[in-house]
Amino acid sequence: CCFALNFYICWKINTMHYSRYKISDFVDFGSALIQVATKDSAIRRGMAEVGYGTQKLSDGEILYRKFHSLTLEHESTTRQKRLVNNQRSQNHLLLKKEYMRVVKIARIAFQDQNVILTNLCLDAEREKVMDSWIAQGELFCKRLLTQSEYLSALLPYGISETMVQELVVKFNELRSI
Repeated sequence: CCFALNFYICWKINTMHYSRYKISDFVDFGSALIQVATKDSAIRRGMAEVGYGTQKLSDGEILYRKFHSLTLEHESTTRQKRLVNNQRSQNHLLLKKEYMRVVKIARIAFQDQNVILTNLCLDAEREKVMDSWIAQGELFCKRLLTQSEYLSALLPYGISETMVQELVVKFNELRSI
């Protein structure tokens, strides 16, 4: 029985190449071995002969339980991060539509006024990195809000002060996610 168990363990370990399996596969295999070893008295005696007594087996079982709980906690955290990232991406897409609509209208409204184009950063490309994009959008909105003549020029195009203030709030919400 001990020879068969040792042969199986050696064969399983040699065929479980690290590149083909996840760490959890190795841990699950080790856990299965510990459970079998603690239940079968013949295997327990054989394990004791090679230095794995009852104490070492119970220590291994405790370590497995700790690892298993940490793995579950890690999976939960990873799921939560994915949800937050998905929410942030979705909010970003919705805000981008509203923001770019205002930017395009402002570019058209101020196309012949280089000072205003520069002041509102309308002649520059939109940032690619989300945090920089948020900062650029907030700057655009805040500069619009501080210049009443800019807002007056955009009013005929359907861009109101309230709409720009709502954009600022949405940028702040996106930053806080």
